[in-house]
Amino acid sequence: MNKIVVTAFEPFGIIPTNSSLEILKTLSEDYQKIVLPVSYEKCDTLLKDILLNQKPDYLILLGQAQNRHTISLEQGAINLINTPTRDNDGKFYLNKIIKEDGNDGYFNTIDASRLVEELASTYPISLSYSAGVYVCNYVFYLALYYVSKLNLSTKIGFIHFPLYQHQTEDSLPTLELDTMVKATNHILQLLLNK
Repeated sequence: MNKIVVTAFEPFGIIPTNSSLEILKTLSEDYQKIVLPVSYEKCDTLLKDILLNQKPDYLILLGQAQNRHTISLEQGAINLINTPTRDNDGKFYLNKIIKEDGNDGYFNTIDASRLVEELASTYPISLSYSAGVYVCNYVFYLALYYVSKLNLSTKIGFIHFPLYQHQTEDSLPTLELDTMVKATNHILQLLLNK
């Protein structure tokens, strides 16, 4: 059986909850669950420590994307932070390279397109070609970068979730939390027994 570490983010911005965190809370104790800070500075060391100390077969990163309509499996991450949105430490960066010695981008290593094909008839799930340019893309890029640079065997994937119903009063796209939880468990079970 594969060892899987699953991460999610703490709340950030004006919405007091985070769909990825609510999903993480429901997951089985079969998985190591870690809450990541929405912090550029803290996430770099934390991700490297997770990969080197936990040595998981899979590291699955969960994040919230409030304008998405479906659960999105990310195809890749780019070597760029470019947003005026501040992290929870108050920092923001415009057109900043994440790692000077890193590739321009890295692709996921969990075969996200196959997972989407397998699950699309059961769940509102799609393949995404942009993890954005905020902390989600940042941690996805760092995880893939460290696996590449340190010659690790850990497979890396990132799943973005919309907001869940009643998470905000704004008219943003939402999905039922239960649907997102079921889809996540299905994905993790497929990886666990791979």
